[in-house]
Amino acid sequence: MPECLVPESLTGLELERTRLLEQFLRFGDFRPGSITASLRRCGNPTSHCAKPNDPRHEPVPPQP
Repeated sequence: MPECLVPESLTGLELERTRLLEQFLRFGDFRPGSITASLRRCGNPTSHCAKPNDPRHEPVPPQP
């Protein structure tokens, strides 16, 4: 039978939760979400980004 990775007692779960919470709080201002950079094609057929294997334009903020 596979080893159970969940502590068997409620006390063990509470201690693990407290330990993880303390680790998260060390991050400081931690907000949900992510920041990514997207290299996009502009849509202009004569632009350099329309050519195959072109690095495209610089990252731009996401459009709503």
